[in-house]
Amino acid sequence: MLIFLEIVAAVGLFYCIIALGIYLFQRHLVYRPKGGYNNPKDIGLAKVEEINLDTVDGERLVAWYAPAEPGFPTLLYCHGAIGSLTTRRDRFHRITKRGYGIFAVSYRGYSGSTGRPSQAWLTLDGLMAYDYLHDKLKVAAEKIVIYGESIGTGIAIPIASQKKTAALILEAPYTSLIDIAQHRFKLLPIDYFLHEKYISKKIIGRIKVPTFFMHGRKDKDIPIDFGEALFNAANEPKEMKVFEEAAHTGLFNLGAFNYISDFLERHMNIPKSSVVTPLKKSAAE
Repeated sequence: MLIFLEIVAAVGLFYCIIALGIYLFQRHLVYRPKGGYNNPKDIGLAKVEEINLDTVDGERLVAWYAPAEPGFPTLLYCHGAIGSLTTRRDRFHRITKRGYGIFAVSYRGYSGSTGRPSQAWLTLDGLMAYDYLHDKLKVAAEKIVIYGESIGTGIAIPIASQKKTAALILEAPYTSLIDIAQHRFKLLPIDYFLHEKYISKKIIGRIKVPTFFMHGRKDKDIPIDFGEALFNAANEPKEMKVFEEAAHTGLFNLGAFNYISDFLERHMNIPKSSVVTPLKKSAAE
C-alpha cells in the first residue's frame, strides 16, 4: 500500500511540474524568434523598404513594405511563430515579383522589434498595422488582403473581423491554441492556465469576405483536422487547398502562391497572372 501511495505521489508531483512549466513558460513555447535583424535591401529585396512603427505602450516595431503594382492588392502579412522576416525572404520576393504589395510587421521581440510577444499585444499591433497601411500608406481597404501564417492566422482573423478587407488568406490555421495544446497534453486542464488562447473558431463566423485556406495533410505541428474544422465554421465564399504530401512548412515549395493568386484573381478585380513556379527549398520555409 505504501509503495502504491508513493507511486501516486510521484505521478502527481510530475503532473504538477509539467503543468507549472507550461503555465510559466508558455510564451517561450509559443513564440520562437530565430534569425537576426537584416535590412531588406541587404538581402536582395530591392522593392522592400523598412518602416518603424511606434506602439501606444512605447515599443518600436520593424515593418517591411513593398507597394503593389497598379491593379494588384497589398498583403497585410501576419507571420508564423518561428523565425523572422528575414527567414521569409524568398516568399516575400516571390510575392513582390508578381506585382503584389506586402506589409509585414516583425512581432515584438522578433528581428529588430522591441518588447515581448503576447496575444493581446500582437493583436493590437496587427490592428495598428492595418491602420498604418490604410491611413498612412493610403492603400484602399478594397486593395488590402489579410494573410495569416500558422500562429499568425490567430492575428489575421481578428483583424479581418474588425477591419474592411478584400479577402483573407489562412495558411495552416487552427480552431484555437487551446485545442492544439489539449491535443498534445491530453491529461492536463489546458483551458485553466493557458493565457495565449487564440480562439479563432469563435471569430471566423463574423468574417464575410472570400477566404482561402491551405494546409499540409502531414502537418504535425497543427494537424489538418483543426484547419478543416475552422474551414467548416467559416462563411462562404471559401475554398481550401490541401497539400497531400506537405507538413507544416514548405507549401510555397509546392506552388502555394499559384493557388493564392488564382483565388484572388477570381474574387478581385486584379490582373490575370501567369503560372507561378514553386520556390526552391530555403530557410524561408
